[in-house]
Amino acid sequence: MGVNSPFDIPILIEDIEDGEDIAKEVCDAAYDLRDKDPHGKLISHKFREYKRAESKEEMEKHGYTSHGTFNLKEDQRFHRVHTATVDAMAKYLTHMKSCHQFRLTNSWVSIYGHGSFAPEHVHPLCHLSCVFYGAASEGTGELVLKNPAQDVYNMLYEGGDTDLFTDLYNVSPRAGQIVVFPSFMKHYTKPHMANDDRIIFSCNAKLTSILP
Repeated sequence: MGVNSPFDIPILIEDIEDGEDIAKEVCDAAYDLRDKDPHGKLISHKFREYKRAESKEEMEKHGYTSHGTFNLKEDQRFHRVHTATVDAMAKYLTHMKSCHQFRLTNSWVSIYGHGSFAPEHVHPLCHLSCVFYGAASEGTGELVLKNPAQDVYNMLYEGGDTDLFTDLYNVSPRAGQIVVFPSFMKHYTKPHMANDDRIIFSCNAKLTSILP
């Protein structure tokens, strides 16, 4: 827990205060958003196709995300998790000895059913990203963060297998836990193989002015 630096780039992982209560709020609101969004965006194999659901069964099969549909910053049900996100990002920047201020740019929720996953991606046009777990099952659906230098040393060293570097860093999800990392860091999730849904809140932030 705390700040880890597997690639000499800090990643903050911690259980937030009142995390279980906030997790329940996030889950209740996430299901409500999905119920109000019958043609919501799909994830898993449909993620890069920007497909929208044609049925409830499709959302249950591929997973659901509110990304690009709802502005959660204006939804009071997410006030506490936004506040927790600001606190966690501020702690991250303090660890980095940064004097930058920042602003949250967008946030969304995603619901992963059995077999659902997030393909490898980055978060463009922002500096910091976070994931907060509203619901998670032990031993499945891990968040995997990739070493940003991996493509370079794979190209330079035959086969890329040098044992000199950490290629991947796995985060085992737990309800009430928040993870903060640089937005440029490639990441994905392993398939969620439990029968209970995995529910996450995600948020991005941009650095703005430097404090005097």
